Amino acid sequence: MKKLIHLIPLFLIGCGDNCDIKTTFFESGEVKTLQQNIDCDASNGIENIVYTKTGSIIKIEHKLPEYDSISKKLYFKNGNLKSISFQVNHNKTGEHKKFFKSGGTKSLTSYLNGKKHGSAFEWYEDGKIRKQVIYNNDSLIQQ
Repeated sequence: MKKLIHLIPLFLIGCGDNCDIKTTFFESGEVKTLQQNIDCDASNGIENIVYTKTGSIIKIEHKLPEYDSISKKLYFKNGNLKSISFQVNHNKTGEHKKFFKSGGTKSLTSYLNGKKHGSAFEWYEDGKIRKQVIYNNDSLIQQ
């Protein structure tokens, strides 16, 4: 909960009265979600943050309406990063990463226009490479 107490005043100080900040709460009173316009201007995008009942962040999402794009970070309850992903026009794009609960990288897959394209890697939890493949337009071309 300490994270949230420090977070909200920064938003309010940085935005003044012009920011549209929306919150939802758990029945117990803790903040469940926080939504705000990026730089106090909806045309710059919207940031959504989702919390657990104990105040840990489990999801941060940035939506940029001009490009119809979303960047998303998901977190394990222990606070470690679970995944990072990007979408443009509702299609996966760029590098998507998944992580083990312990923090190490689990997989890395490249996407282009919603299809696997380029190198994809998987690792064991000890950091050794498990699998490396190459895709072209969602078709596996090299194992």
